[in-house]
Amino acid sequence: MNHDLENMVQALLGFAIICFVVIMFFYACFYLLSKKKNVNLSKHHFLGMLARFSPLEIFSLSLISIREIYFIWCLFQWKTTIVFLVALIIPGFLYNILNRKFINIIVDILNSGLLYVAIMAKNIFYVYTLEVAEMWHVILFIIMLIIFSLLYSLYFYFRNVKDIAGENMARLNKENKK
Repeated sequence: MNHDLENMVQALLGFAIICFVVIMFFYACFYLLSKKKNVNLSKHHFLGMLARFSPLEIFSLSLISIREIYFIWCLFQWKTTIVFLVALIIPGFLYNILNRKFINIIVDILNSGLLYVAIMAKNIFYVYTLEVAEMWHVILFIIMLIIFSLLYSLYFYFRNVKDIAGENMARLNKENKK
C-alpha cells in the first residue's frame, strides 16, 4: 500500500512540474512579446499568434498543452496509476469550463478515458513481453498502439488550438470593426 502511495505522489509531482513549466513558457512568451513594441509578428507565426491572445486564451492553450505533454509523458511510463486518468481529465475539464463548452466536457472525459485505456493496454502488453514471451508481433503492436494513441491525442490537441485561434480571430475582427 505504501508503494502505491509513493507512485501516486510521484505521478502528481510529475504532473505539477509539467503544469508549471508549460504555463510559465506561454506566459513568458506573452510577457516578452508585450514588452517589445516593434516586433515583426509575421515572421514569428507561433509567437505572433500568442501576442494577439488574451490572457484567457493563453491560459486555455496552456491547459490543453499541459494535457498533451502529460499524455506523451504517460505514454512512456511503464507503471500506471489512477492519477494519470485524473491528470488527463482535469485540464480538459477546466478548458471547457473556461471557454463555456459544457457539452464538450463529456466528450473530453470520454477521450481521456479512451487515452487512459490505451495507456493501460500498452502497459499490459509490455508486461506480457517481459514476463511471458518477447514476441515481435506483440512489440510491433505496442509500437503501433503508441503511434495511434499519439496521433489520436494530437488530433484533439490541434482541434482545440484551432478553436482557440478561431475565437481569437473572431474577437480581433469584432474589435477592429468598432
